[in-house]
Amino acid sequence: MRLTGIVITAALLLVGCASSQEMGENPLTGTTWIAESIGGQATLPDQTASLTFESAVSVSGDTGCNSFLGSAQVDGFGLRFGRLVSTRMACSGAAGEQEALYLALLQKVGAYREEGGDLLLLAEDGRTLVRLRRL
Repeated sequence: MRLTGIVITAALLLVGCASSQEMGENPLTGTTWIAESIGGQATLPDQTASLTFESAVSVSGDTGCNSFLGSAQVDGFGLRFGRLVSTRMACSGAAGEQEALYLALLQKVGAYREEGGDLLLLAEDGRTLVRLRRL
């Protein structure tokens, strides 16, 4: 009986010491960001691309032409986007190119970092894919 109490106490202490991210929480939850650059290119001034972390596992946003939603998983500073679905408004020219690049780069994100109030979405090799500022 005494051993069971010690085991339970130890388990509770271990759970209490785990970080909030290990417990499935996403520190980005409830934040909205506006893209400043996508693939190293400044975003189009009249085509605002955004990203909102709706919950610990869901995101939504705008490409500047269409809106999208999907899933995301944060693990420490690791970040992976799941399948993203978007509306299908016709986007041509530079707006269409920005949209295609943004959605493609979101699928390549492997990590994130906050820097000077900006959110950097990073490739596995540490390259910045998308730079966003907090709304």
